[in-house]
Amino acid sequence: MRDPFGRKIDYLRISVTDRCNEKCLYCMPEGYKGWSQRSDHMSAVEIARTVGAAADLGFRKFRITGGRLDAVLKGIASARSAGFEVIKLNCVLLRNINESEYLPLIHFAAGIGAPPRFIELMPLSRTGVLDEENFLSVGDLKNRLAAHGELVELPDYRPGHGPARYFSFEPAGARLGFIGALTPPHFCESCNKLRLTADGKLRPCLGRHGEVDLPGMMRSGEEPAAALRAAIDNKPEDHEFLQAYQPHRPMTAIGG
Repeated sequence: MRDPFGRKIDYLRISVTDRCNEKCLYCMPEGYKGWSQRSDHMSAVEIARTVGAAADLGFRKFRITGGRLDAVLKGIASARSAGFEVIKLNCVLLRNINESEYLPLIHFAAGIGAPPRFIELMPLSRTGVLDEENFLSVGDLKNRLAAHGELVELPDYRPGHGPARYFSFEPAGARLGFIGALTPPHFCESCNKLRLTADGKLRPCLGRHGEVDLPGMMRSGEEPAAALRAAIDNKPEDHEFLQAYQPHRPMTAIGG
């Protein structure tokens, strides 16, 4: 299916819980108490019905989000053993927080053949995170990495359906992805994604507040396809992160 701006929508990210013990600053505001009740969560049967309906509508990529560190490392090892073609590691850029970890992550990722993807910080917990104390652009990181090796763009390398742009990085022997949600122009032009929150809201855009109540529609007798179509029909042209966006639900409540 295509949205009102002609983009093909074929990617659904599914969050099965809003509870996480990592408490990352960009995802969960300090003191967050807005957990969904277990009774509000989508059931496994409802999620399966939704995925089936999405597949019938042409969705071809599904991702279930979540993480803890030991379980993540075990999951990476299991995915490698299972022969997954590409395993991608996401890292949100946080000035003064994790800047010392970028090069070690690149070398770790190169050792297991998994491209790390560096993502610009988005105002998903509070608007103030975009100040100079917190925000680090993908352009800034590229300039820093240039002191340690050569970055060469790989325009034809697209492992997956996401918005990352990939580069080779020598001599580390790594492939790196950069997701610039705020600084590069035209970021939203290729968006192909819907999100399903743990409490069953279909969210057409991470950077806008509109949602479709999927379980409400299903429990009133409508098919999940109707909710999916409504979310696609209401997908906006772009996000509002640079228009003093005020998050009503933080990332932990939306899903990765």
